[in-house]
Amino acid sequence: LTKVGVENVDASEVTQENWPSAFISHIPQLRVCFRSDKVTESDAIDLLTTISSLVIGLPGDYIEEAVNKLCELYEDFSEPKNRKHFAKLYSLNVLFTGLPEDHHSRYRVYRALVTCASELGALSQIYTQTEKVATLLKVCRCAPAECQSLWRLMSEVHQSSGNTKLATQAMINLLSTYSEGNAAGARDDALKCILAVIQDPSFLSHNRLMSLKPVQFLEGEPVYKLLEIYVSGGLGDFAAFMKKNPTFLAENGLDEKACLDKLRTLSLMKIAENVAELDYATVCKKIDLPEDQLEAFIIEAVRQRVITCKLDQINKRILITGALPRNFGAAQWQSLYRLLKEWESGLRVVQSGLATMIGTTTQ
Repeated sequence: LTKVGVENVDASEVTQENWPSAFISHIPQLRVCFRSDKVTESDAIDLLTTISSLVIGLPGDYIEEAVNKLCELYEDFSEPKNRKHFAKLYSLNVLFTGLPEDHHSRYRVYRALVTCASELGALSQIYTQTEKVATLLKVCRCAPAECQSLWRLMSEVHQSSGNTKLATQAMINLLSTYSEGNAAGARDDALKCILAVIQDPSFLSHNRLMSLKPVQFLEGEPVYKLLEIYVSGGLGDFAAFMKKNPTFLAENGLDEKACLDKLRTLSLMKIAENVAELDYATVCKKIDLPEDQLEAFIIEAVRQRVITCKLDQINKRILITGALPRNFGAAQWQSLYRLLKEWESGLRVVQSGLATMIGTTTQ
């Protein structure tokens, strides 16, 4: 530190007993790596990865304090960014992989990793999948407040990077951490989540939100009524909602055409479930769409994988081979169970037939 121009370095004697506290006290001075021209990018990487290795080797009682100080230093981007800031990612990766898998401080390191990667435009260099983040929180035995803090951060960084799907998943996981006793404190998060889900064309399982306590807390408000329409309502319900709340969509950043298109997709899923074919006229009436726009709409629905079908353009019929259920509840589980049992029975017949053929051939 002295070599690269740090002043006021503690020159007192370092012993076997006091080296951990002496080491930790100097962590804030590592800021020189990003400020001094005497420190090259290579120097910064070497020094900060070495620091991480030393943190891992600290006596157990000192690790949490050292990790917190190091993460606070790395999360500070108040000064102009330069290539040397990428050394933070190298250092945090060493720390994250070097600590025991169930060490609680890995949670703090991961938060710093997400912040730094987002600031440096390198979010793709770390894992951010919802399932893996949930596993980390569970293994590290994180408190509800820590889970909420990380899920909120994940939602924000995904939203800023344009990944609305992962942003929505993170927000749903955030809301799932609240109980009936503290759901009122998550009102703003619940509102944001519902709006994000409605405007995300790839999110179609709206009934998942109804079991979340913060969402239930909004019952009676316009946003909750709009969510109910996307869970089980139709275009007529949407028209009635707009008549009663004409400015709601604009005030909350929702596009009316996009909202209608998504509701048409949900309506298609509902009428296509458990049927083999539909005629053009019936579908157009159900989703309130002119016939000359129907085929393009169906093709987009196939692209979204909400329905698999063929278009009989001559007879104006939609031949359906599969469709996602609008809501997946007890009835859908029972249907899936029956289908799997039918498959099992069919496979046993095939297996028995093959066994008979093999036995006959052998004889």
